[in-house]
Amino acid sequence: MGFAGDLEEWQRLLGARSRRGYRDHVGLALTIYAASGRNGDMKAHCSCGWVVLFITVVLSTSAGLLLGASFQPFDTVKGYETIPGAWELAFDGENIWVSSTEHPYVAKHRASDGALLDEFRVLGIHDFALAYDGRNMWVGSDGTDTLTRLRASNGALVDILTTSDDPQGLVFDGTSMWVSNRTRGWVSKLRRKDGRPIERIDLNGGPGPMVFDGANIWVVLTFGGPDQGGNAVAKLSLDAQLIGKYPVGAYPYFIASDGANIYVSNSFGETITKLRAIDGVLLNTFHIEGNPEGIAYGAGSLWVATELDNQLTRLNPEDGTVEETFHVPELPFDVLFDGVGIWVASSRGRLTNIIPSP
Repeated sequence: MGFAGDLEEWQRLLGARSRRGYRDHVGLALTIYAASGRNGDMKAHCSCGWVVLFITVVLSTSAGLLLGASFQPFDTVKGYETIPGAWELAFDGENIWVSSTEHPYVAKHRASDGALLDEFRVLGIHDFALAYDGRNMWVGSDGTDTLTRLRASNGALVDILTTSDDPQGLVFDGTSMWVSNRTRGWVSKLRRKDGRPIERIDLNGGPGPMVFDGANIWVVLTFGGPDQGGNAVAKLSLDAQLIGKYPVGAYPYFIASDGANIYVSNSFGETITKLRAIDGVLLNTFHIEGNPEGIAYGAGSLWVATELDNQLTRLNPEDGTVEETFHVPELPFDVLFDGVGIWVASSRGRLTNIIPSP
């Protein structure tokens, strides 16, 4: 589906405020706006149509430097309609999946062009967690305390598994699926083929989203202070043994890894915590306003959605320097890198896809 936005909305989406030079180059800048069709492709049409192409040519203010001047290309930004209450994202190698907090469905979009392929019914509402195991998509529903497994190729129902209270996070380690249950404080390791529990560890602090760094499982512990186990992350071995707990900022929620480091978005603290994956040592704390939520590493950068100002911010992962900011639709939440571009789910039922320039 095409993003149903007006000219001002798309100008804001396409107009990244950048420290990488897109607005600072001397030369000719070409900004193209399109009220797109259902497939999100840019099209031109006569004035009688509903699709209009606007081309704004911005000339250099420094006369005489126009000819021969060079500039970097803009990032490619597109928007699409998706399921209302869009929450978490997952990638199956070809498609982007979107869970919802408002409806008992998950949406499947083709990653190459954003086209909505289908929506699939799951049991219950408040479908927070998503994870792909190489064949099936797992959906955690905290309203019914279930895990729904769908065949990723066609959305067919595989089975529905009962889990403990309030499943909040899912992650696949290449062999087994892991689920966190916030109310019980448990993290369980499940057998991939049938969801049968293999191991379980009790953690305080309301375990939520998780990430696999290639060697260990990292779990966000959101609730309660340090004495109650919250405002921290836990590092688990693949046999579900606690390696350590490490303090982060206030109300951590999302987590990402670049393989060597762990990044945690602290919503109330308005910070990003950077930990060394091998030993949990604190490497840096980046300040970012606007309630940081979803976070992903990709294309050599850290990408963070901020809920209050409706932005996606691109950070240098070494020192937290802001490289770019993008306006995105209202209430952005989760962020995902699919190996090519960045995807942002906004709770008003919008998806934004950004292909970073070289």
